[in-house]
Amino acid sequence: MTEKAKKTVVKLQKAFLEEVNGCDAIERQGLQALSSLANIAGRLPLVSDTSTYGVLAAMHNVETLLTQRHYEALEKARLAVAQTVEYFFDHVENMQRHMSTCADVFDGLTLTPSTLFLAESMEWMENVLGMYEREAARKKELCQTLGYADVALLHAKHAQYLSSSRYGAINRDYVTLVTDAAKAKLAQAAKDKKLPEEDEDA
Repeated sequence: MTEKAKKTVVKLQKAFLEEVNGCDAIERQGLQALSSLANIAGRLPLVSDTSTYGVLAAMHNVETLLTQRHYEALEKARLAVAQTVEYFFDHVENMQRHMSTCADVFDGLTLTPSTLFLAESMEWMENVLGMYEREAARKKELCQTLGYADVALLHAKHAQYLSSSRYGAINRDYVTLVTDAAKAKLAQAAKDKKLPEEDEDA
């Protein structure tokens, strides 16, 4: 494997890791949006109870206005969930491209003991990609129809949403074998870079 090919593979693997982190960040946003959707849907029936209005009861058409506001918030939250699922798919598609390009670079090349770790990283990428592909499909099915009437169902979907839940398709321990090591390496590199500056200031 040439030095140029090695650098290309390392660069692609780093880009792959960034997409994994992107998926995880988007997933957290989706969880928050789904939580908002379930909570707002749970409050909607209370709008018709005018005894809870207090001073608002004196306002003209207050029930109509509050109902409208709740439905607007519900639609906003539902759209946010749908967008996070779409963005999750976008990150997975980027992972697929990085994986495919890596495979092309590896094709026909002879590995040496010094580059064996790259082949091991390739195997990790392939396995992780499969997990995220299955998770993307699961999320799409889970969030395909999000109504407002069945609040219990929304809470159930919220409980099933995370990839780390027992319903998820991702083995978090396996994924973090590399992601945690990469974060530690970057943190150490940043620390080493600062040391000369600190010595110089002293």
